[in-house]
Amino acid sequence: MSAQQRRRDDEFGHLLTRAALAEYLGVSPNMVDSLIRYDGLGETSFTSAKGGHTFFMKQSVDQWELKKAGR
Repeated sequence: MSAQQRRRDDEFGHLLTRAALAEYLGVSPNMVDSLIRYDGLGETSFTSAKGGHTFFMKQSVDQWELKKAGR
C-alpha cells in the first residue's frame, strides 16, 4: 500500500505489528528499526509471552510522535 493509499488512523488497531507500524508512520520497516534503536520508539512496544511477537501500542506511538515533534 503506497503512502497515498494509507489507511485512516481509525482503521488501525490498538496494537500494531512492525509492518503495520511502518504503514501507520508512513516509513519503511527498516526505518522503524532505526527509530527503535536510535529514537526511543522501542518504549512503545512489548513482546508477547506466547510466541514472542513484538507489538506497538498505537496510543503510545501517538504520544511518542507528539513528544518527538515538541523537541
